Amino acid sequence: MTINRRRLAQIAALLAGLALNGCVALPPDLGRSDVDRLVAERGRDIVSSDVSNLVASLTKEPLTAQNAIRLALINNPSLQANYVELGLGAAEVYAASRIRNPVFSGSRLDPNRLGELDQLTFGLVSSFTDLLTLGSRKRLARAEFAALKESIGAQVLAAAADADAAYYHYVGAKHVAALRLQIAKAGTLSETMAKRFYDAGNMSAHELALEQAAGAEARLSALSAQAEAYAKRTELATVLGLSVGAKWDALSELPIPLASEDELSSLLTLARHCRLDLAAARIRTDNLADQLGVTGWTRWLGELDIGYERERDTDGTRLKGPTLDWELPIFNQHRDELLRADVQLQMAILDVAQLTLDIDNDVHLAYAATQNAKARATTFRDQLIPARMAATARAQEEQSFMLIGIFEVLATKQQEYDAYQGYMESVRDYWLARAALTRAVGNTLPSSARIGKGKLDLKEILEPQSGGGHSGHNMSMSEDMKDNHAGHNMATPEPTTDDHAGHDMPTPDNSHDEHRSKGDQE
Repeated sequence: MTINRRRLAQIAALLAGLALNGCVALPPDLGRSDVDRLVAERGRDIVSSDVSNLVASLTKEPLTAQNAIRLALINNPSLQANYVELGLGAAEVYAASRIRNPVFSGSRLDPNRLGELDQLTFGLVSSFTDLLTLGSRKRLARAEFAALKESIGAQVLAAAADADAAYYHYVGAKHVAALRLQIAKAGTLSETMAKRFYDAGNMSAHELALEQAAGAEARLSALSAQAEAYAKRTELATVLGLSVGAKWDALSELPIPLASEDELSSLLTLARHCRLDLAAARIRTDNLADQLGVTGWTRWLGELDIGYERERDTDGTRLKGPTLDWELPIFNQHRDELLRADVQLQMAILDVAQLTLDIDNDVHLAYAATQNAKARATTFRDQLIPARMAATARAQEEQSFMLIGIFEVLATKQQEYDAYQGYMESVRDYWLARAALTRAVGNTLPSSARIGKGKLDLKEILEPQSGGGHSGHNMSMSEDMKDNHAGHNMATPEPTTDDHAGHDMPTPDNSHDEHRSKGDQE
């Protein structure tokens, strides 16, 4: 009886040792702090405490681009759902670090004969295969969990890039809507004066219809721009985890493009080192190579269970001893598992190669888009807008000398506003391209530290400074832009009189227009 107890104690000690050996301590936050660290190393800090107060604080004032990103990283429900996936990865690590629970079996069989005892059988079985593969399974699960954290970090950085792009889409749409509204006002003014001219007999019905059509088209464009601005606000609200109807807004300013950009070669190198999705793909590839090796030797092992069984026969005889169940690899050597592991490894290797190529191409494309948008903005600022401003000033002069009518001046002014819109859209496209470049690199761009305080403010166009001249037309410019573009500031033509200073629409002079109409008739 002592021997039996000793054997039972040995088996119990073995099973307890296996259970303790399998225990693996997981981080209390299931790896979230590891993800936050990976993201912070790439320039995106996440504050996970006191979220509600931080959201209220950030939305109290008009959002900057950086605050919009901070808000998205703590308040986007879809992004928070990605963090929940860490629990699934932690569950896999937990399962891989433990062997299956031992199986206890028992039976009581009635011999149905007088004078004989019931047959009693008790057994305890545990998987020895789990014990032999425990180290490999833990190693593979931990590597997969590391890859999962890298993948979620990549999703966080992608959400930051989405917030950045949505922000500039919304601010740019607000600019366009404000300009289209100003153009619509000019069109309405032209239409109203055309009606007066027509009533006075100084304009044909055909000319009136053309002015009315132009005014209606301008109002339609303004309505479309307003709808687009609201759509972009809705997209930004979705990314930020806010209601589009809540009281929050973004700044009505766009930063001035940088004077100098990062080198393309350095960005390509940075992308290969910083892209977390590429890091995750590499980890999974190495893990699959490890798994292929494990499959190579475990397929010969099969299922191996050991245990202890005790039986009391019907005549009172007691039988006891160890048991062994072993799957002999005679008819099936599990070559299918080996083939699957090899195919998965080859596919993972190809995925890494494809992702590396895609990253390089994405960086090239975003970099080219940045350069193109910057070149367009420079052309608008240095060439087209000064020419449009000069044309407006000369038109006002000619109208003052009764050489042309007010309608030509209004049309010229509308073309000037169109140039402003093109400039704003090119600046918006520049920052959208930089957002795409940041996404492609997987890290904040080194040149982001050089973003100055210079802003392209819509109010400087729509609400000119007081005083004579067209000072309100001048675009604000950061210090580094001034240093690199000295002499390129837009020329501001001075009008001959102060009657048409700033952006105000010219006030019609009926005597001038009547003179023009009579002269045309003569």
